[in-house]
Amino acid sequence: MQCGTWHKNIQATCIIHIFIHYSFTRVLFGSKQIELDKPLTRYCSIEGATLFTADSVYGGGCSFLFLNDELLEPAFDDDFTHITDDGRVFKRGGYPYRRPYGWNRVVALKVKGQYENDVWLGAPHHCTESSPGEWPVSYHGTKEIASIKIAEGGYDGDKCSADAKFGKGHYSTPNIDHAATHSDPFEVDGKKYKVVIQNRVNIRNSKIIPKDITGYGADYYVTQSSNDKRPYAVCIKEATF
Repeated sequence: MQCGTWHKNIQATCIIHIFIHYSFTRVLFGSKQIELDKPLTRYCSIEGATLFTADSVYGGGCSFLFLNDELLEPAFDDDFTHITDDGRVFKRGGYPYRRPYGWNRVVALKVKGQYENDVWLGAPHHCTESSPGEWPVSYHGTKEIASIKIAEGGYDGDKCSADAKFGKGHYSTPNIDHAATHSDPFEVDGKKYKVVIQNRVNIRNSKIIPKDITGYGADYYVTQSSNDKRPYAVCIKEATF
C-alpha cells in the first residue's frame, strides 16, 4: 500500500505488521515514530489504537525526522502544499493570519505547558477569529541546521540582530513568502527545499514596521526578548528557483 492512499487517524489493529514504501510520510503512534519493518506490538498493545500519518521530507540527511519525540505534536502537523487561499480571512491575536499556503507544516512542536500559560496559543487551529490573549503569527526564514536548533531550544537571546536596519531585536514577518527569502535551501534526494519557522509573537513587546517602510511588501515584527517570539512549527517547501 502506498502512503498516498492513507488518511490521518487510521484505525488499526495493533497485532499486524505494516510494510509500506514511503519517502515523504511518517507513521506515528502518539508522538513515537514507528519503524515500518517492526510489528506494531512493539509500540502498543491496544486493539483499535489510532495511528497518525504525517507528511515530511525523508532521506538525504534531512534532520527533521530525528527531532526528539518529546518535542513533537504530530496531531497538529498540517500540509498546505496543495491548499490555496479561498478568500477567508483568518486572525490570530487580532492581526491577519496568512496561513502557510503552498507549504508543508511538517513538524508541529509540543509547546503547550512549556510556558507560564497557554493563552498565547489561542483556541485550536482552523478558527477564523482570535481568542482573548492570543498572540499573532509570524514567520522566520533560516537555514536547516539553525531551524533544528530553534525547534529544540527556541531563539537564542544572544543572537538578536544588533545592527539591523530597524533596530536591535529578533526579526520576523507575518508574510511567509517574504520570510522564505531569508531561508537558505537544503538538498534532499536531489531536490532543494526551504525551511521557515512558524512563531507566535507578543505584539505588545514588539515593534511593527509597516510594509511601506520596510520596502519589501511585508510588515516586520521586531521583538526584543526571545521569550516573546515563540516557535511552534516548522514549514518546508520545494525551492522553485
